[in-house]
Amino acid sequence: MHLADANKPTLIAAQIDPGKPNSNMANAHAEIGVIQQAYDAGLTQGENMTIVVRGESVCSYCSSALGKAANKSGLDSLTVVNTKKIVQKN
Repeated sequence: MHLADANKPTLIAAQIDPGKPNSNMANAHAEIGVIQQAYDAGLTQGENMTIVVRGESVCSYCSSALGKAANKSGLDSLTVVNTKKIVQKN
């Protein structure tokens, strides 16, 4: 079983208080984690990404962090399809 690394900061760690959600890969929520993993794999620069969130709404931590993570990763655009609404960063 692969466990997320609490010592690995997320792309937006410098903008988040230590220990708060999305500050490291062990406490990163799925939306931030998927952007981080795509970035680490070299798949984000100049690309468009769509994330579909099912089962729960995007939380307030992620709502405020998604645009920051998209910018830091080099994405051209990010669309988050939420159970209640669509959030876009262009």
